[in-house]
Amino acid sequence: MFSMPEKSNLLLNRILREVVWAWRLVRANIGQGVVLACLIIIATLVGGFAFSTSTWFQKIQSSALSQLQTIVFIDKSLPQERIQSIRMSFAERPGVSEVTFVSSDQALTELKASLSQYSWLFDNISENPIPPSFEIHFTNLDSMKTFIDDMRTATYVTDLLSPYEQAESVASFISGLYKAIFAILIVMVAVIAILAMLLVESEVLKQRESLALYSLLGASSRFLLMPFLIYILSFSIVGVIAAVIFGLYAAPLVVKLVNVINGLLFGMTVPLSNWEPYVILSAVVALIFVIGGAYLAMHRSIREVTSSELEL
Repeated sequence: MFSMPEKSNLLLNRILREVVWAWRLVRANIGQGVVLACLIIIATLVGGFAFSTSTWFQKIQSSALSQLQTIVFIDKSLPQERIQSIRMSFAERPGVSEVTFVSSDQALTELKASLSQYSWLFDNISENPIPPSFEIHFTNLDSMKTFIDDMRTATYVTDLLSPYEQAESVASFISGLYKAIFAILIVMVAVIAILAMLLVESEVLKQRESLALYSLLGASSRFLLMPFLIYILSFSIVGVIAAVIFGLYAAPLVVKLVNVINGLLFGMTVPLSNWEPYVILSAVVALIFVIGGAYLAMHRSIREVTSSELEL
């Protein structure tokens, strides 16, 4: 039996051998490791942007929808009590953010003001031809669609103007852009995981004789795995740290860029917040995929190499 000091020395020697072996792997594969670290940086930043913009896209869609109004023209013969009742029923519907009643006189006054340079057009008008209407704003497309369907069968409605198709196009574009960003993220994570697996398998094949000898001498699976795990982990940690630092400093620039694009596409500015936590979350996810893929490749490759060498 070994005494406590002897066990400590054996553990320290084993750790030192693992670290030295890992360091040799790192020195021999600087180029591949740098590529892996760069991919982790890119994936982390793309992931941070993808996660943080989920709220941003929702705000864009909500802001765009709030600027669109559905106009319901109603029968001019309706009494005031009936109009108030209709207004209350509209306001109580789910997804309705604002209901404004526009009387015939008010609508005509606004029309004359907007066409003041063509005032002669109204000289021969003896009766107001514009029916009263409701201007309605919604918070989501589903509510707008349901409302439109209901109004098509309402007997008091004489006409209906709705920007539903335009709003649906905006929503589809935003949804497609969001899915594209996440697709890029998934591809990036898959690429770095596969790269880590290939790097490990390549090094295991190069070290097959040493691995077989250590296995023959009774080395544990942990001893055989640790140098390769440290080798991959070292480059991955460098990439994660660089990505987090760059992401935190790049946050203000990203916000400005997003709002410039937002202004060009939608003519509005929506604050992009909480970038930093999502960058860290994305870095952790990338690190988990890299280590997971590398571990699976190490475990399989080392087992195959040691078993095949021992059989020979």
